[in-house]
Amino acid sequence: MDISFRSALIIALLSVLLLTALVVGSASYHLARFSVEHLGAQVLTEGSARIEQNVRKSLDVAESQSIIMSRLLERGMWDREDHEGFSRYAFEALAALESLSYLSLGLETGMYWHVFRDREGRISVMWLLPQASGERRLFEFYRGANGEREVIRDIAQSSRVPPYERPYYLAAQRAGKPLWTESYVFLGTGETLDIPGVSRATPVFANHKRAGQGTLTKDDPPGKGRFVGAFTADFDLHALSRSLHAAPVGERGFAFIIEERKDGSRRVIAHPDAAHPDPAQRLQLTEPAANGAGRITMRVEGIADPRVTQFVHQLPDTIPDAGVELLQVDAPDGRYIGGYRRLQGDGAPPWAICMLVPQDEVTGAVQRMARTTAWIAGFGVLLIVFIAAVLSKLVTDKLRRIADETSKVAQFHLEPLPVVSSPITEIGRLGRAVEEMKAGLRSFQKYVPADLVRLILESGDEARLGGTRKNITIYFSDIAQFTSVSEQLAPEELVELLAEYLEAMTGEMMLAGGTVDKYIGDAIMAFWGAPKPVPDHPLVACRTALVNQRTLARLREKWSGQGRPSIRARIGLHTGEAIVGNFGSESRLDFTAIGDAVNLASRLEHLNEHYGTEILMSDTTARHVRNDVVSRPLDRVAVKGKQHSVIIHELIGQVDDVSSEHVERAQLFGEAFEHYQKRQWDHAIGLLDELSRLDPEDTPIAILRERCAAYRNAPPPEDWSGVYRMEEK
Repeated sequence: MDISFRSALIIALLSVLLLTALVVGSASYHLARFSVEHLGAQVLTEGSARIEQNVRKSLDVAESQSIIMSRLLERGMWDREDHEGFSRYAFEALAALESLSYLSLGLETGMYWHVFRDREGRISVMWLLPQASGERRLFEFYRGANGEREVIRDIAQSSRVPPYERPYYLAAQRAGKPLWTESYVFLGTGETLDIPGVSRATPVFANHKRAGQGTLTKDDPPGKGRFVGAFTADFDLHALSRSLHAAPVGERGFAFIIEERKDGSRRVIAHPDAAHPDPAQRLQLTEPAANGAGRITMRVEGIADPRVTQFVHQLPDTIPDAGVELLQVDAPDGRYIGGYRRLQGDGAPPWAICMLVPQDEVTGAVQRMARTTAWIAGFGVLLIVFIAAVLSKLVTDKLRRIADETSKVAQFHLEPLPVVSSPITEIGRLGRAVEEMKAGLRSFQKYVPADLVRLILESGDEARLGGTRKNITIYFSDIAQFTSVSEQLAPEELVELLAEYLEAMTGEMMLAGGTVDKYIGDAIMAFWGAPKPVPDHPLVACRTALVNQRTLARLREKWSGQGRPSIRARIGLHTGEAIVGNFGSESRLDFTAIGDAVNLASRLEHLNEHYGTEILMSDTTARHVRNDVVSRPLDRVAVKGKQHSVIIHELIGQVDDVSSEHVERAQLFGEAFEHYQKRQWDHAIGLLDELSRLDPEDTPIAILRERCAAYRNAPPPEDWSGVYRMEEK
């Protein structure tokens, strides 16, 4: 038996009303369960991620200083036995980086020096210097901002343990690479044990030069050479407690951090109550050592917070490496939902971030929401029954079709379809409006990136002024000698030729996930990495540039057969941070990228004309793609209007597409450029002459050889850094 949609809708809704009481009771149970398992997990996950970010900031500061000092030592830019120079550098570093507490260097000779910040913020310096007599002198002083010294101690024959017997020194020597120590209580000014912290210990090697170029990172393999000492960058754990106190989890929840030690014990190293403004309520995180030698960080069993001890008692013997695990804690002041996760990252200390949130804080809002939902649902059902009884028969089918079309529009599917017609004027107008909207959007799509339009439509928000800083790869291209090309063609032919060229070039960019920003006459600006992320975007941009040059070569053959002018394009690529977003005015917006990175990419495109090349990329892009493409460094230039220089590279091709002969030429040119940078003019000229015989038409070879010959006859000043300043854009 067939019934009308109107009748079916009313019957269905009445059935819902009869079942409402049962549904509400069941829903209350499931909502409470949902609050514990899902909302609690969400709160704890977000809280742990925020806390981990703060912790990583402190760790990264110490790791960065270790990297900087290691690079200075390895490059021979600083003498490891220069305690005066170390003290000046370390003092300025501690003054600038508030999370650091110590910077120290201990050598196998027994030399040791450190710079230390106490709780009051004063910075002291200590030197332990072996004397000719075999004794060691200990000299400690406060250093003011102007370099003045306030002596703390000056002991001619110190009994202090030499650095090569200290745990951090031995650990760095065994590991041969940077590592984090377990927490311990630092020796402050005057040998006072009063500040818990951790150290980033980095080995120091002698007679070692790292191959290649670039910046040392925490992922670099340990250095080769003889181990001669260890450098430490330390930070105290009070800062972590202060950050936890300033950022509670939820309204009444809190987080704390535990450390898993090699002996199997666990220690609380950060707790918000350890930074309580009232000293009487401040939680202690250190305790006397069992052997009476000073103080150590607090074991979990000794912490004066029963919630923490109950929580840690339920932790597994091994904390998982990923995700937030949940559990419940019955504390004296009520039940808590707890979560924990291990600190992520290669080489991170064995720490776990733990969080506790009162259960009623999570479930209370959900219970109120359930009651409100029940009232709204009841009123809504009655309203729907009334509206459905009046309108459903007249509008359902037509509205369904219109709804389907608008859903497609929301996904930016704009295929034309017959207009929805209806005897109801408003529905007919709505159907026509949908098709007109689709037609307008199809035109609009040609002016702005389609990905950007889809993001705006999916968000449901209006496009607004503003931008965000993102790491992107920018692509600029321009037709060489376009003025002369345009003079050879009638306007209609020029428009047709330019349209075919731009369609071919931008088609490949869009296929590779790029955003075509704008056409500037015959020039193209595009970028990868926004509005949607593009994995490995420097390599994607390089591949697109190479493909476009091959496509243009095929077009030149076609145009030559048609009697049209030959077109060549120059391309500049740069990877860096730019501000990407909507710029302009409230009435007219332009989605684009701005900043120095964009300007540099544009300058690189113009530099092709000077060097006779087709594709130039910055050193930043070259470092990202060095394993996948063949390139050669051409020069270190400072473009017009910029003080800073950049090494520019010519992109030759992908590794698999370039012959071994061209790879060898690129390597020889790179060696010649390195000799040029080192003022070894004769070596550079010899290699360039060899390359010139192989390729006499190569402009970069001629430029570099001419410059080397000139410098050989009239050497540059001593402070010459190899930078060539461009006076033209």
